[in-house]
Amino acid sequence: MPYSQILTLIIALLVIAGAPEQPKPNFSFLELAIYFLAILLIWIFISKIFISTAKNIISLQKRIKRLEISSLFLLFIDFYVLNLKTYLFHLHFVKIFSSFIDIVGLAIYCLYLIVVWIVSWSQYRRFNIDIGTRKQFVLDEFRIILPAIIPYILISLLLDFILLLPISWQNSFINKPIGEIISFSLFLLLIIFLLPPIVKWLWGCKRLPNGIVRQKIEDFFKKQNISFSEILIWPFAGGRICTAAVLGIAPCTRYILLTPCIIENFTQEEIEAILSHEIAHIYYKHLLIYFFFIAAYAFVLYRAFDPLWIWFLSQPFSIDILLKIQDTPQTLSSFLTVVPLMFLILIYFRYLMGYFMRNFERQADLFCFRVQGHPWHMISALKKVAWLSGIPEEQPSWHHFSIKERIDFLVKCSNNIYLIHKHTKKILTSITIFLLCCILLSSLPNFLPIKNWRTNANINLVELYLKQLSNKGKQEPEFYIALAQLLVQAGRYKQAEKVYEKALKLFPTNPDIMNNLAWLLATSDNSTPLQKKKALLLALKATKLKPKGYILDTLAQCFYVNGFYKKAIVVELKAIKIDPYNKSYYQRQLKKFLLALNNRNKTQ
Repeated sequence: MPYSQILTLIIALLVIAGAPEQPKPNFSFLELAIYFLAILLIWIFISKIFISTAKNIISLQKRIKRLEISSLFLLFIDFYVLNLKTYLFHLHFVKIFSSFIDIVGLAIYCLYLIVVWIVSWSQYRRFNIDIGTRKQFVLDEFRIILPAIIPYILISLLLDFILLLPISWQNSFINKPIGEIISFSLFLLLIIFLLPPIVKWLWGCKRLPNGIVRQKIEDFFKKQNISFSEILIWPFAGGRICTAAVLGIAPCTRYILLTPCIIENFTQEEIEAILSHEIAHIYYKHLLIYFFFIAAYAFVLYRAFDPLWIWFLSQPFSIDILLKIQDTPQTLSSFLTVVPLMFLILIYFRYLMGYFMRNFERQADLFCFRVQGHPWHMISALKKVAWLSGIPEEQPSWHHFSIKERIDFLVKCSNNIYLIHKHTKKILTSITIFLLCCILLSSLPNFLPIKNWRTNANINLVELYLKQLSNKGKQEPEFYIALAQLLVQAGRYKQAEKVYEKALKLFPTNPDIMNNLAWLLATSDNSTPLQKKKALLLALKATKLKPKGYILDTLAQCFYVNGFYKKAIVVELKAIKIDPYNKSYYQRQLKKFLLALNNRNKTQ
């Protein structure tokens, strides 16, 4: 399977999704077309130069992979420098079918890959490798990555159509946690049941004709008690590569794939050894575990993203970072928000899943001991794969041990059968640790002080907005009031007082700022007699400017804390008369004032 291509496709989709949408395009449509054509021509030139210097087939394959990865940089230029997303958003139907942007982005990315394949064809020919015509070679390469593209496009289009339905709840449901989980589950189910037939069709697989070879393969699978839908000839890389695969989890859509190279050049025992490897993937449910890994990644990220983001926003340094990002060009700031997610995907799939993939493949190799009792047919088959496919035995990949390492381990296991059980134990231990980590990470938000983080995050966001307004020469009293109220909720009374004082200097006649500062000074446990008097003066001024019920209540509270109980009662009665809607609250206040007056009278 083209694991590297799938990984780069995921990153390509992130690049497209994270691209900025600006109010106006940076260039005219003609300028955009000229720049895009210039980039394409430069890419053709670079690809030719880079590939033509390959000295052998191994060097050529490495250079092709590097160019395929480098094409992501061109996609970045298209969407972050040329602002292609902005042009697409100006198309009317894109507002309805947002998936069109992804389709265009993927088409451009595939165009850059096609350039690499076209250029590399002549180099393959130079090394006397029969890869068919140029058109056939490009189509074969394109077919390999199509199964990773088509399901995503189909699901995106389906979601667009669902959002178009005249149902009021579908938008809110899809955006809710339960809706997102159900949508993701349906996506996985569609992948499990629909992807195998789609891949079969896209890869041009044909049914293995009836005959001795097919009959022996069917008997072999029957003996191993493995069900499947069909045995297919897989024309991978024009049939020149010797490989096999099992496609599909459910038996009704499970296909056994064999390339012509294997059918034509391998003995029946070697074919059975290779098929034992594929049976092991079914027996140990490796494909299902891969889906679980993807689901676990999505779930843990879903559970951890909000707490991490809230924690970041709650930190004192977040304002400075956000202000710096604000000052950077939108292109750069948008890209910087995508980079962490790219990094997480690369680490998770390239290294963590790569670790499990390598060990699952080794476990599948060892299944030949169970099926054939020894590894010699498997070793013979692996050597033929390397020789006929032109793959050096020492060449490893991130998801496979090298053929030499695989052979060496099989030989070691033949000398010490305990190594097979040790490897199985290693995999079970690794999966157990992985599961425990997933449970820990997904449950961790339940034990974190997220409520406090959210309060501090809101404070930081309001401060950030105030600084932005200040930089633009604008000031709004409501935001100072909101910031101070958030600080009070967080118990940071001194900071709240400073915010109100600053706001009062900027808006000296604003009654709400006076009222809120008066209430803070009058109700704080640490207020000094001087601060209480200051609160009373502020409340008196606020009442003259805005004699509303809540402001009269503040004045009454200020009279109360300064010992003027009778005046507090009179003012609270006025508040009840002006604002009967909040009568119950004012009556509780009044009861407090009357009780204080009675206690003082008894004492005297």
